[in-house]
Amino acid sequence: MQSSDKNVAQGSSTHLDRRGFLKTAAGAAVVGAASSILLPSRGVWAAPTAESAAETAVARFYQTLSDGQKAKIVMPFEHELRKKIHANWHVTEPLIGDDFYTAEQRKLVDDILRNVMSNDGYEQLIRQTESDDGGIGAYSMAIFGEPGSDKFQWELTGRHLTLRADGNTVDRAAFGGPIIYGHGEEDVKANLYYYQTKQVNEVFS
Repeated sequence: MQSSDKNVAQGSSTHLDRRGFLKTAAGAAVVGAASSILLPSRGVWAAPTAESAAETAVARFYQTLSDGQKAKIVMPFEHELRKKIHANWHVTEPLIGDDFYTAEQRKLVDDILRNVMSNDGYEQLIRQTESDDGGIGAYSMAIFGEPGSDKFQWELTGRHLTLRADGNTVDRAAFGGPIIYGHGEEDVKANLYYYQTKQVNEVFS
């Protein structure tokens, strides 16, 4: 991981849910097993549900998939790829910008992203993906399990990105598991998330 990828996510106040933290967390961050260190001990497990906006969009997206599409991007919930974390990888082969997906499905992916983070976070992510790999169309996704069942998770991956929407089906795991999002600039001060790095430095200084 480059030096610009080593920025760490910022914790916040005691009344913080998983999605609220994601809406303010730093980029170029890896947040996984160390969440108990980065997050406050009280209130952290107040989580999104299967009826939350992003998860509802995931269910709508799932309903549009053909059998052929499901064969490529839908996997059992306990599949080993759901637990994988990497700063630059594709969880499945089809890219969002490929003809594999319809225009309607790409719109639903955009809806998921808009609902899993704040407006500012969404705009930052779009700028980051455009800078790092030409846009969100160069990224890939998967669904583990079946939306509407007890356990499911949507996952988006690509350069400097692993992002999840899980409906709180992964017990006591912030964000549904490890996440990465960042920006690959040689000059750390040009990093889109540099201001958050400075905030973290103030917390731990």
